[in-house]
Amino acid sequence: MTKEDLIWLAGYLEGEGSFILVQNKYARITFASTDEDIATRVCDIFQSNLQGPTQRMGRKPIWRGQVNGKKAIVLMLMLKPYLGVRRGKAVDKAVSAYKPRQQRSAEKFESMILGALTFSAECDTL
Repeated sequence: MTKEDLIWLAGYLEGEGSFILVQNKYARITFASTDEDIATRVCDIFQSNLQGPTQRMGRKPIWRGQVNGKKAIVLMLMLKPYLGVRRGKAVDKAVSAYKPRQQRSAEKFESMILGALTFSAECDTL
């Protein structure tokens, strides 16, 4: 993922995405779009599967995508410097509430967080 991808994704999700905490413990970033090419680009960055199209009577088809758990938390932290205040608060809420299930997962999660923060810092120097 490049800095340009990250900035583009932050701008897109600012308008069309959601940064949510499911059942007060599972982090999720989700979006929906009527533009397949845009939805495909988001899922490519997410490294997740594109869902859809869902046909709606008399309306454009819709595509959806999401990323969950540790991967969502890491991506949220990478995106946060480029998000507005409201989305930034949603990220803070998800990050502070997230708890890895096992110790091994917690150690891997900490490593992922450090990687995300390092990547964000490197992007700032570009």
